[in-house]
Amino acid sequence: GLYFLIALSISLIIKLEPLNAQSFNASQYIYGVDSLGRVFPVNVADGTKGTALNLTTANTPLANAGKFNYPNGIGYSSVDSKFYYYWKSPSGGTNKGEFVSYNPTTKVYESLTNAGSTDPNAPTYLIKSGSVIMDGRYFCLDVNGRIYSFSNTLKTWTLIANKIVDAQGNDVSAIVSIYNTGDMAFDGLGNLWIVVSGKGSGNAPKIGLYMIKGPFNNSSPAT
Repeated sequence: GLYFLIALSISLIIKLEPLNAQSFNASQYIYGVDSLGRVFPVNVADGTKGTALNLTTANTPLANAGKFNYPNGIGYSSVDSKFYYYWKSPSGGTNKGEFVSYNPTTKVYESLTNAGSTDPNAPTYLIKSGSVIMDGRYFCLDVNGRIYSFSNTLKTWTLIANKIVDAQGNDVSAIVSIYNTGDMAFDGLGNLWIVVSGKGSGNAPKIGLYMIKGPFNNSSPAT
């Protein structure tokens, strides 16, 4: 399966700038990463999957065995025309995984956060989704409902929110930890949309949609 960049509205589609070198039209394609780290265009009109952008690249990242290593959290930055995602996802509260950027024009990867990273703010649990805001910063959501941002210029992480609650005070982070699949994306106004899905008690499938109003700065609010 692919872990998709989701298009929730016309403004989201506009946010996903076209990859000029690939001659892709942003109104026709969204992009996803599979379990081998390959980035695919997907035609929004009929759902067909195109050829991987990095299929013929010699250093295409291959995930090791085990679900905590699978690539996830893909986001595309129109600021530098690069994809950002976890090549190997963090795990266990200590392993910080490996976070990379991929330039589809030059076919070059850059390792931004590897397993030996000493950054105290880097995520350490499984990443469930990611997105890039208009200014080029990467954001991701971990399996415990924490939101992090990554500065592409400073190469540093910030914990944006340790816990998410809704307008009624319900613990959304707890919901994320139970229904820990889904995706996230920023709209053209800087609001963050989060989809959570999965199966809870009784094995009943559920899906939920949340919106957190922008703008997002690099402070670390409690909720």
